[in-house]
Amino acid sequence: MYTKRSIITRTIVAAVAVVSTLGTVACGANNVETEVAAVAEASTEVVAEVAEVAETTETAEVAEVASEAESVEAEVTETASMPVSENVKGMYFSTTRGLEIAEGETNSDNYIKVNLRDEEAFNAEDINFVSTNPEVVSIEYDKTVSYYYLYFTLTGVADGEAEIYAVSNDGLVESEHKKVTVLPSKENVVKEDDADKKG
Repeated sequence: MYTKRSIITRTIVAAVAVVSTLGTVACGANNVETEVAAVAEASTEVVAEVAEVAETTETAEVAEVASEAESVEAEVTETASMPVSENVKGMYFSTTRGLEIAEGETNSDNYIKVNLRDEEAFNAEDINFVSTNPEVVSIEYDKTVSYYYLYFTLTGVADGEAEIYAVSNDGLVESEHKKVTVLPSKENVVKEDDADKKG
């Protein structure tokens, strides 16, 4: 039989045990809460680091793109400012023979080949077509084919002879001179024959 004293002792021991258990649980809860807080803090730091890396990377990429854009702009500026005489190495007619055309007729079959250093920097307006006697034959630019080939149109104005050539706008590059003979038109030939017969 338990005495009253032993029962009280046992009760006290049991109570102490319960209190101890509750303390352990509370301590564990505190530890868990502390660990959760530590994890949350670590996550915040990771997010901050990721954001910093992303910002740094983005800034570096933007700087790189800007640098490339500046380089391209510099190249374009340099190309655009290239004097035509530096870009055009020479100009040559498509035929080695002299040309003939009848009075009143036009011909756009011939061209001048332009030897270039940089085809992207070339503009057909950089080249002028010239006739030494526009009252006999006229010449004008027609079209460009594949950067290098400048087609021109000849018009026979009156029978006779003249020379044609191409020259750069700055006058420093000039093609060979090509002789052009303008033949009398058939109508004029007939008129001349009739006049001879009447004479």
